[in-house]
Amino acid sequence: MSEYLELAKSLYPQEEGEYSYFSVYDYSPIINSFGEVVLRKSIGDYHGDTYAIINKGGQLGYLAIGWGSCSGCDSLQACSDYDDVARLIGRIAAGIRWGSAADLLNYFTTHDWEGDYIYHEEEFMQWKTEVVSLLAKEVAHEHQ
Repeated sequence: MSEYLELAKSLYPQEEGEYSYFSVYDYSPIINSFGEVVLRKSIGDYHGDTYAIINKGGQLGYLAIGWGSCSGCDSLQACSDYDDVARLIGRIAAGIRWGSAADLLNYFTTHDWEGDYIYHEEEFMQWKTEVVSLLAKEVAHEHQ
């Protein structure tokens, strides 16, 4: 059993139907389970990405999730039981970049964003600017 199985059941308590199909379209419960969401941005319509900065006990995390409009292109919608949801939560958790405000500020200011598919998305680049500003303020506050 996955370490995330009980979490999956608590996040989506009434989603398992008689055909073991999850009619889940919302990643918010999963994202919120990792800590306090400090800054979040979703880009797209019927498919897209959600980005978040999370605070968990003073550690900050950068999370990025891609999503779609059907079970063929969205991992959460493709889940057929709680074990599937638990494995997905584990994969998302493993993908979070955790660190101090200084660590994440360094990442956001030195990462080769041009090499990422999201680079040409104006909404993401605006969000990235907000993240850098937020992290810079946090780093300055830590050094006072």
